[in-house]
Amino acid sequence: MVIFDWYKESRQQFVASGTIRMLAYCFSFILSLLLSLVLTPPVRGLVKRLGLMDVPGGRRIHEQPTPRAGGIAVFVAFHVTLILVKVLFGDVIRLSYGETKLWSFMIASSLLLGVGIWDDARDIKPLVKLAGQIGAALILYFGGFRVGGGLAIVLPQAVDLVVTLFWIVGAINAFNLIDGMDGLAAGLAAIAALGLAGALFLRNLSTDALPFLALAGASLGFLRYNFNPASIFLGDCGSMFLGLAVGALPLVSGQKSELLASLGVPLIAMGIPIFDTMLAIWRRSMRALFPEVMEVGAKRIRGFMDGDKEHIHHRVLARFVSQRRAAGVLYIFSILLVAIGLYLVVAAERRLGVFLVAFIVAVFLIVKHMVRVELWDTGRILLARTPRSVSVRIAVPFYITVDVVVMLLALALSHLITGIPCMMRNLVLEMPFVVSVIFIVLALTGNYNRIWSRALLRDYLWFIVSFVMGLAAFVVGVEFFVKSCQVHTNLVLTFILLSLPLMILARIIRDVLREAVSLIETSLMANRPDSVRVLVCGSGERLRAYLREQRFNIGKRESLYIVGALDDDPNLWGRKVFGIKVVGALKDMATKVEELNISEVLITAKMTEERRQELSRQAQSLPVKIKEWSLEVKPVEITERGRDEREV
Repeated sequence: MVIFDWYKESRQQFVASGTIRMLAYCFSFILSLLLSLVLTPPVRGLVKRLGLMDVPGGRRIHEQPTPRAGGIAVFVAFHVTLILVKVLFGDVIRLSYGETKLWSFMIASSLLLGVGIWDDARDIKPLVKLAGQIGAALILYFGGFRVGGGLAIVLPQAVDLVVTLFWIVGAINAFNLIDGMDGLAAGLAAIAALGLAGALFLRNLSTDALPFLALAGASLGFLRYNFNPASIFLGDCGSMFLGLAVGALPLVSGQKSELLASLGVPLIAMGIPIFDTMLAIWRRSMRALFPEVMEVGAKRIRGFMDGDKEHIHHRVLARFVSQRRAAGVLYIFSILLVAIGLYLVVAAERRLGVFLVAFIVAVFLIVKHMVRVELWDTGRILLARTPRSVSVRIAVPFYITVDVVVMLLALALSHLITGIPCMMRNLVLEMPFVVSVIFIVLALTGNYNRIWSRALLRDYLWFIVSFVMGLAAFVVGVEFFVKSCQVHTNLVLTFILLSLPLMILARIIRDVLREAVSLIETSLMANRPDSVRVLVCGSGERLRAYLREQRFNIGKRESLYIVGALDDDPNLWGRKVFGIKVVGALKDMATKVEELNISEVLITAKMTEERRQELSRQAQSLPVKIKEWSLEVKPVEITERGRDEREV
């Protein structure tokens, strides 16, 4: 009785001083952490007795049979924590979402947990699992979890339903696919949850952070047993639950606001799982639709729903060997992404600049290190399956379609990113005017009459000028004839930055893919034992012509790897020309052949017969072949039969 009275008095003091909120935050995180730590061992023993074991083999990278379905412990720790927080602190802490939404989430997550346990036990068909995911997403949608509820624009109900289902099911599968290495999914979920909680604190919505603190604690508690070497796996039931929580809870956290706060931070926080999912869809779609082009050994040909060992964690693991190091690298990248998201929440006035810089850096790193397989597959398909006669005929409809779609999407995203409010009806009325004016100017200035695969720099400059002229014509028209509308500079600049680069990319995509495939082939040749290591003599325009011809024969050329080039111009020594390092002068051929393990010398420079013979004499004492590539004009002799036919 004395203890109870003391508790009541102390609690009143805590409520009056505001300390009760801090206690609730700490309680939510610590209790879920402890529950997860305590519950995981008995769950591990239970699933062992039930035979829910993950046996090594196939795509799996672990070496010992390991219990799965450990997500049961995370699920229970999370929900028990939320219930106790509601019981102990519900009278002083009010979440912005009520009990109806919390019950909806509990029912949906319970359904998904059941589907996951079924899959862990029986390996159900992917379509059955997808049906369960859609069912859980529908429960959440009708329970109030909607993408449109947190945006600055009002979405039609049908659009809101489709977008919400896509978002939730995508988040579920993102964590499901990334769960292929010890501790990865649980660690990324903890980082994402803490980042989302931090974003809510920064937006003065600290009470809404309680579920994310509980999720972070439950994930970290489970990580104690799941980090390499793992004694239990999340299983599909655990990875899908984490994806559901990270993807769905932000939809009801906070108030209606701009895109960044509603979806931007969750999107950034889930950056690695979402990116891995996008790559998997890209890669599997190419291989399922075009198996005859993809045939580089039977193991590369798979259906869309079949797994592979080319996820992000597999590639990072191949580079760093150790699972601990690979997981650590991905943790660091995820923390950096979350830090960028939190900074964007705080620095509203610098949001666009930071976003663009981060986007450019991310694209560079992704293309350089992560998407070689996907670029290789896509490039080979497009270059192998699209004859020039067909590509010329479909070029104009393709460019028109891309331009219109890109401008429509860019205009909608510009409103979302800048936070400039716009009702859906007004946006629908605004889009045709903006797009039609720019399209008309592009057409009148001849931009749809060009063969862009053979365009020069001035053609692209003229396209940019035409685009800006069209946009300027629209802005001037609004300023002079529609006095009630205001043109926002941020909106215009964002629209240009989102649309113009993509429209230009559509025109150079074939050359970009050809270059990418060529670079990937070159890097593959460098590591192949049967490749022919070539030393080129000459680094002028004739070398450029040779390389261009090689790029147009992707998949048909010999296994050549150009190691370096020789040129007599000392200003080029040590530098790269057309991507090839100039390693010395022509007189150094013998030394470089031995030093670089060369098996073939290729002459591309135009030289005198005397110089050609000199190089040939040098090569006689070397274990190499010497060849010459030439591009020259030769007279064509007309036979007597041909002359008679012409006269007739």
